Amino acid sequence: MNDNSTKLQDSTSAPLLQNGCYQHVPVLMSFSGGRSSALAMRILTLEKLPENMIILFANTGKEKTKTLDFVNECSVRWNLPIIWIEADFKEKKEGMTQRAQIGFKVVTYQTASRNREPFEEMIKRFGLPNRMVRFCTEYLKKIPMFRYMNSLGYEEWDTVMGIRYDEPTRVIKNKGSIMPLVGAKITSKMVREFWAKQPFDLQLKDYQGNCDLCHLKSERKRKTILNENPEIAEWWSKMENMTGSTFQNGMPVEKLLQLSQGRNFVKVLDGYEKSQMQPELFGDDLEISCYCGD
Repeated sequence: MNDNSTKLQDSTSAPLLQNGCYQHVPVLMSFSGGRSSALAMRILTLEKLPENMIILFANTGKEKTKTLDFVNECSVRWNLPIIWIEADFKEKKEGMTQRAQIGFKVVTYQTASRNREPFEEMIKRFGLPNRMVRFCTEYLKKIPMFRYMNSLGYEEWDTVMGIRYDEPTRVIKNKGSIMPLVGAKITSKMVREFWAKQPFDLQLKDYQGNCDLCHLKSERKRKTILNENPEIAEWWSKMENMTGSTFQNGMPVEKLLQLSQGRNFVKVLDGYEKSQMQPELFGDDLEISCYCGD
């Protein structure tokens, strides 16, 4: 598969045009900053889309620098007007709900938060998100995107997501969204093949993702990340100590750090490394798909 593949264009046209509202309301491309999301965006640039397409990247302040570099490079190399936004928290007034406190601000690659500011402000106000109460994606990405679209006068729109064909659970959960990779039957392996042929790539391993110790990642992935970069634990532990709670029930980050250094710990392999081995020997423990990554 290459960047100018006719097969890619042909296989995605029908799913996009089948959406009855496609030509009548804005099309929001929710760009996560991951490889799959970027490929979905690239497919759309090969389609002759109407001018009412809006590409948003919501920065949480917790993304890795390499993710921000990748988003910027996609914009520059593909000549795409990617709009960068961040959650902007309003002064709390009596009777104001949590959702009502969340606004947005437009930033740029140069001015985007790089020291966890939006994420940390959310925690100070509302506490820690976890697997049971997963409000970080809602408060730091979805609501700011909604607020931005509303600010343009839009009340409804079609949303494009970089969900792959080999993610059936996410496909069902996001039924109604435009999913170019599903229409083209693109899998994780095919995403890797695409980026292997490009002049640039996201310089992160598959398991590292945009948010390093995201509580939706499997325990084994988080251990692998801490094994390779133990200093990452510092901020997460600071947030747990500040709130007196944990991101993962019964597993403080400090404990996870200790386990990650154990002799019996077997690291997760990167997608390319895993593809060279027998996959049944390297299964991951349960993790939950997150809107933030691919």
